[in-house]
Amino acid sequence: MKQLKAGSRAKKIALIEKENPDWQEQKVLALGKLCDEENLDKAQFKALIDTYIYNGQEPIKDDVFKCLDNRPSILKAREIGERILSKMKEFVQVFIEGMTG
Repeated sequence: MKQLKAGSRAKKIALIEKENPDWQEQKVLALGKLCDEENLDKAQFKALIDTYIYNGQEPIKDDVFKCLDNRPSILKAREIGERILSKMKEFVQVFIEGMTG
C-alpha cells in the first residue's frame, strides 16, 4: 500500500475511493464489528476515536468504559481497557493512517 504524503485530505480520500470504492463500507463494517465484539456504544466509541485522531492522545480507560454497555469489574477493567485501546489503535492505523497517511 502506498503512503500519501502530500495533498489535502479530500484529495487523498478521492484517490482511495477510486482505487478501493468499498473502503468506506469496510471502515463502517469494521467499526460495527469491533463495537459488537466489545459491547461498545457505536456513537460514543466513534466520538472517542475521532477525539483520539484529532488530539493524538490516547484516551484514558475511564473514557473507554463510558462506551461500554456495562462497566467491567475492577479485576477485569485493566485487561478489557487495554484490549479495547489496542483494537482502537489498530482500527485507526488501518482505516485512517493507512488510508490517508
